[in-house]
Amino acid sequence: MTLRVLLTGMAGGYALALLSTAIATYLLVGAMNSGRLDRWIDSSVPRALISIQIMVGATAVWMLVGTGLAALYLGGNFAGMVNGLGSPSLPFTAIVVAMALAPLPLMFVINAGRWWIWLALAAAFAVLFGWILPLAGE
Repeated sequence: MTLRVLLTGMAGGYALALLSTAIATYLLVGAMNSGRLDRWIDSSVPRALISIQIMVGATAVWMLVGTGLAALYLGGNFAGMVNGLGSPSLPFTAIVVAMALAPLPLMFVINAGRWWIWLALAAAFAVLFGWILPLAGE
């Protein structure tokens, strides 16, 4: 069970890295078209290289987050707790959903026009780590 939960955390992190890279590339293309990116990145740098760097960084960060949440699930003994809302561990799911929702108000203030991006990322985080991770621990 332990290895299955840790691998599920890593796989969930990788899935979020792919989603984050797609979102970052979408935002990068919009920034390239408006010229806002030219202040920070030299125009001679190929934009595809920027997406590759984002992918490498996002993969490392999200896989660490997934592994950390899997370790929290295992270390906190959440496997034997009360189930609900389709999750075998309602307390762990509640913690993960709270973590997913916490940055949304700030993200809506920073970039309200892209609210659907932040909501999709939060929903993916909640589903992958709040429901799928505990299901792997059964």
